[in-house]
Amino acid sequence: MRTPTAAPRPPRTGARTGTRIRALAALAAAATLVTLAAPAPAAVVHLASAGERRASTTTQVVRVPSAYFGIHDGSLQSYGRASFGSIRLWDVGVTWRDIETAPGVYDWSRLDTQVAAAQAHGVQVTLVLAMTPSFYAAAPTLPPTDLSHYADYVRAVMTRYRDVNGQRGIAAYQVWNEGNISTFWTGDMGQLAQLTKVVHDARDAVDPGATVVAPSFAMRMKYETDGFSAFQSQQVDGVPVWHYYDANALSLYPMATYGGRPGGPEDAMALLASAHSLLARAGVPAALPVWGTEINYGLPSGAPGQLTATPISDARQVANVLRTYVLGAARGLSRLFWYR
Repeated sequence: MRTPTAAPRPPRTGARTGTRIRALAALAAAATLVTLAAPAPAAVVHLASAGERRASTTTQVVRVPSAYFGIHDGSLQSYGRASFGSIRLWDVGVTWRDIETAPGVYDWSRLDTQVAAAQAHGVQVTLVLAMTPSFYAAAPTLPPTDLSHYADYVRAVMTRYRDVNGQRGIAAYQVWNEGNISTFWTGDMGQLAQLTKVVHDARDAVDPGATVVAPSFAMRMKYETDGFSAFQSQQVDGVPVWHYYDANALSLYPMATYGGRPGGPEDAMALLASAHSLLARAGVPAALPVWGTEINYGLPSGAPGQLTATPISDARQVANVLRTYVLGAARGLSRLFWYR
């Protein structure tokens, strides 16, 4: 939920470097609790909801691909410290306005570095196509006054990264970041749906093998769920917007506290359940995958000036990582990206 700027911002959990390393180790441990793609044998995951006794725990067999284990990390320091299969490029200096420095002029250098590192480690890349350059709109949170400029950029990036040295460079393209948070989007939901169709059409023309991910939406406040529902109800050229994306996307940050206790993975899963209900109400097919594109804990608000997180102990942070990935897999998420 942070805006991409050059100035440093406090980390979401306020974690020390040692804690980050332990959390990454927990990510590797979580990967042992849910199965990678066949032909590996299924892992048996014992799941119990909060408050249940061990005796009532049910057994569930879950299979996920390695790409399920996602992370955000523009520093590249996570490579070699943990096994993860996908990375979402956001808050790392590769937004649309970072790359297109003048009309039709692109600086690919930083994105090339990120893609090359992911390729070297067998990690799938998801790129967020958000934030309009100043020469196309009055604010980066608005769509360009002429949608052809967005289409040109999307086609350019897809053309460059559909094949990099004989390998896919970018696997998935996300239309926008958090369309119900004014830090990132101040247009209306109809315009956001139009951008979704632009990405869909560019993908079909340029890189049919790429995945189109819907704009992400935060889910913990009523105005956020209202915005999510409003987007899912949009039509473009008389066609429901869900026809133009391959996966939905949620920011699953729970509140920092609930009645004096810290918010945790079970609270994030409650937000996911709410999203599923809203998608069904909007007529979105249940078979469409859902990605958790950001998750972390302890953040009271994503608003500017309110980014200092509630302190979380090392032990709880490690437990949060483990429970987050295991519960997310059990609840059917196709991707889950920890916000490091």
